[in-house]
Amino acid sequence: MQKREIKGTGEYLYYEKAKNGLSIFLWQNKNCHNTYAAVNVNYGSSYYRYKCKNKVIENKTGIAHFLEHVSFNLGKNKDASNVFEKLGTFSNAYTDNKSTCYYITYQDQEYKNLSTLLQVVFKPYISKANVEKEKGIIIEEQRRSMNNPYYRLYYQLMTNLYKHNNARKTTLGSIEDIKSITADDLKQVHDEFYNPHNMQLVVCGNINPEKTMASIEKILEKYPAQKYTKKKVYFPKEPKTVEKEQDVIYGNVKIPKAKISYKFARKDFKNKDDKELAFMINTILKSNFGSTSDFREQLAIDDKVNAFSCNFSIDKSNIVIGFTIEDNNYEVIIDKIKKKLNNLLLTESDYIAKTHSIRAQMISDFESNEVMADNIISCLDANFQFEYDIFNKYTSIKYSDVLKVMKKLKFENNAQIVLKPQKK
Repeated sequence: MQKREIKGTGEYLYYEKAKNGLSIFLWQNKNCHNTYAAVNVNYGSSYYRYKCKNKVIENKTGIAHFLEHVSFNLGKNKDASNVFEKLGTFSNAYTDNKSTCYYITYQDQEYKNLSTLLQVVFKPYISKANVEKEKGIIIEEQRRSMNNPYYRLYYQLMTNLYKHNNARKTTLGSIEDIKSITADDLKQVHDEFYNPHNMQLVVCGNINPEKTMASIEKILEKYPAQKYTKKKVYFPKEPKTVEKEQDVIYGNVKIPKAKISYKFARKDFKNKDDKELAFMINTILKSNFGSTSDFREQLAIDDKVNAFSCNFSIDKSNIVIGFTIEDNNYEVIIDKIKKKLNNLLLTESDYIAKTHSIRAQMISDFESNEVMADNIISCLDANFQFEYDIFNKYTSIKYSDVLKVMKKLKFENNAQIVLKPQKK
């Protein structure tokens, strides 16, 4: 087992590549009483089309999320959630565009907890009966989601923002696809992606690293190595332009909520890797729209805006910078956002301050087992190796390089959608 310092933090990460190919990361936090463990599978809701054994496979929407649900079945009448509950352990899972993550929080009985967690991902019980039972649950979940005005607002924005991107499709999938998913479909996906070589186990908390690793190695004896071929996943090419610039929907809300997102081609910033670019954009946005920015202070004084937030995302084709406003005067706020975007400012002193602030936030993340586990997973490179110099890497970014990125952000292609109170 390797023990290496996360440079610049004084914290250490323990790592081992198990015999069966599973990547294991351990982080010891002596300042807490519980432990957070997560298994991350590199298979998400956007992996609809991929090549396996020289054959191109088209999946149904929602299959990654469906498999997440079914995986908690461990036998004909055995559910992992009940096992964890009896252990006093909190358990859950989530599916996003790129991965599916199963996680637990426990205080004791480490071997039993980790054993059950690994059984969930390695040996789920998938039968026609439990698939049919789960369909009704997931369809009802999808219907509830579509009745949620904020959920509809988000996915309508994705539909308007993108022409081909898989983000247009909901993680839960269409009701038609959910109904058509079979046990064989789920077993195929599980066989192809739920392979130890395509997964990571992260354990963070009040642990003894040597004892925890020994327990994991003992558990993994039940799950021998499997042959794995890395899949080529196809992501649709996306143009710079948006599908639809403006839209209005109605829902059960009291105050209008508006979203406006700007779309940029990722290839225009190809000399920057995702993490470096994310740090730069984060710095630019915090300086101009963060909670302590002049813009936000002025909003509070002049407009007393109800709610305001800013976010961004980066994928293979696009960078998206978005704003969310909840206020009766959302049109006024959007106009102010547009004017500010045409006059972005980042002084060197502000850049240094924001860099220290972001770095301080990274250090404070070590106070949370869950956040630390998420950070470990997000800091893996293309080969699922942890970037131990990630924190120092950020502080070495030059102010002049950030200015170059800021100048290349041309805020032209945008999609705007407003959620208004239901008409009477």
